[in-house]
Amino acid sequence: MLPPLPRRLLANTGSALDETTIGHYETLVGMPSHVAGALGMMANWNLEPLQRRLADLKTPTTLIVNEDDRMVPPRVSRHAATLTNSATILSLPSGGHLAHEAAPHQFAEIIEETARTAGLLDTADAVLERVRLTERGDVRVRALSGGEQRRLDLACALIGQPRLL
Repeated sequence: MLPPLPRRLLANTGSALDETTIGHYETLVGMPSHVAGALGMMANWNLEPLQRRLADLKTPTTLIVNEDDRMVPPRVSRHAATLTNSATILSLPSGGHLAHEAAPHQFAEIIEETARTAGLLDTADAVLERVRLTERGDVRVRALSGGEQRRLDLACALIGQPRLL
């Protein structure tokens, strides 16, 4: 069981996490190198260079905002969307900061619908077929063999139809 502080931090995200997901955090919190890496990353965040480059973003982008996110207020994502020429906001009434972990199937549906609307779903299916992963498309990444994971990496690189890979 997590000590009170990590449980309190997770509770403060506003997300309803199940015990399995909390157990994953328990494992991570028990790894000093992970904790040091996460804290170091957060302590050194400098978003200004990213914000300056958002206007150059050409890829259609959907920012999913949970109105009850206590860690990243919705206004932050709305502001980021104004800095681009291609972002839209999808606002969800609840779910908190870790909603993608609390309701992964809901987010998978949102991503699938967004990809379908953007005309990318057929492309995704074609790329999975190209790397011979069509039958494994619904399998979690960690359940794929090492070779399948490399082919998935290749599929991710191909999905944007790069001129050079």
